[in-house]
Amino acid sequence: MRYTDEVRNRSHPGPGHGALAYTILTMCRALRTVRLGAVGSKQEAADWVRGRMPEYAWLVDKALESRRSGGIIGLADQESRAAAETFIKLVADEISRHTGHEVRAGRLTG
Repeated sequence: MRYTDEVRNRSHPGPGHGALAYTILTMCRALRTVRLGAVGSKQEAADWVRGRMPEYAWLVDKALESRRSGGIIGLADQESRAAAETFIKLVADEISRHTGHEVRAGRLTG
């Protein structure tokens, strides 16, 4: 989960739509892996998260759209970027609760 920790603590203020989409989809994949105990594709993880967090389905869809475009489109508006930051923290906190390890900058504790 160190990788999840690293991804969570990245800052996304700049124009890198692709990087932000990557982070959203990586967090989806990490959460699905932790909850199901099996690794799947980012697409499978996105589908799984959309079904369990419908309030963020639109954000996951934008991340997938950005990924398909090679990071050229999607996630440029302030609403999407703010929602992404909230989503990343929420998912990281859920992973921490599920694993019993706190996700903090640079390492897992517990």
